[in-house]
Amino acid sequence: MSKRGRCCGCFPNVVDLIISTTKAYHDARETDGDVVVDFIERLRRFHEEQHRELAERRNRVSQVA
Repeated sequence: MSKRGRCCGCFPNVVDLIISTTKAYHDARETDGDVVVDFIERLRRFHEEQHRELAERRNRVSQVA
Protein backbone atom coordinates (compact mmCIF):
# COMPACT_ATOMS: atom_id res chain seq x y z
CA MET A 1 0.00 0.00 0.00
CA SER A 2 3.08 2.25 0.21
CA LYS A 3 1.79 3.98 3.36
CA ARG A 4 3.65 4.79 6.56
CA GLY A 5 2.51 5.86 9.98
CA ARG A 6 3.46 9.28 11.19
CA CYS A 7 3.23 9.09 14.97
CA CYS A 8 2.49 5.33 15.12
CA GLY A 9 -0.14 5.96 17.77
CA CYS A 10 -2.75 3.86 15.97
CA PHE A 11 -0.45 0.91 15.24
CA PRO A 12 -1.24 -0.93 18.51
CA ASN A 13 -4.93 -0.84 17.56
CA VAL A 14 -4.12 -2.14 14.09
CA VAL A 15 -2.13 -5.03 15.58
CA ASP A 16 -5.03 -5.88 17.91
CA LEU A 17 -7.39 -5.86 14.92
CA ILE A 18 -5.07 -8.15 12.94
CA ILE A 19 -4.82 -10.58 15.86
CA SER A 20 -8.57 -10.77 16.46
CA THR A 21 -9.41 -11.04 12.76
CA THR A 22 -6.79 -13.75 12.18
CA LYS A 23 -8.01 -15.74 15.17
CA ALA A 24 -11.67 -15.48 14.10
CA TYR A 25 -10.78 -16.53 10.54
CA HIS A 26 -8.87 -19.60 11.65
CA ASP A 27 -11.48 -20.52 14.26
CA ALA A 28 -14.17 -20.46 11.56
CA ARG A 29 -12.07 -22.57 9.17
CA GLU A 30 -10.92 -24.91 11.94
CA THR A 31 -7.29 -24.47 10.90
CA ASP A 32 -4.50 -26.39 12.63
CA GLY A 33 -4.33 -24.60 15.98
CA ASP A 34 -0.60 -25.08 16.61
CA VAL A 35 0.43 -22.98 13.63
CA VAL A 36 -2.15 -20.26 14.27
CA VAL A 37 -1.45 -20.00 17.99
CA ASP A 38 2.29 -19.73 17.36
CA PHE A 39 1.77 -16.88 14.90
CA ILE A 40 -0.74 -15.05 17.09
CA GLU A 41 1.51 -15.46 20.15
CA ARG A 42 4.48 -14.04 18.22
CA LEU A 43 2.31 -11.13 17.06
CA ARG A 44 1.12 -10.46 20.62
CA ARG A 45 4.70 -10.44 21.92
CA PHE A 46 5.70 -8.04 19.15
CA HIS A 47 2.72 -5.81 20.03
CA GLU A 48 3.64 -5.80 23.72
CA GLU A 49 7.27 -4.92 22.92
CA GLN A 50 6.20 -2.06 20.68
CA HIS A 51 3.76 -0.77 23.30
CA ARG A 52 6.48 -0.88 25.96
CA GLU A 53 8.97 0.95 23.72
CA LEU A 54 6.39 3.63 22.89
CA ALA A 55 5.70 4.17 26.60
CA GLU A 56 9.44 4.46 27.28
CA ARG A 57 9.86 7.02 24.47
CA ARG A 58 6.95 9.08 25.78
CA ASN A 59 8.43 8.92 29.26
CA ARG A 60 11.84 10.14 28.02
CA VAL A 61 10.25 12.98 26.07
CA SER A 62 8.20 14.10 29.07
CA GLN A 63 11.31 14.11 31.27
CA VAL A 64 13.17 16.35 28.80
CA ALA A 65 10.28 18.82 28.49
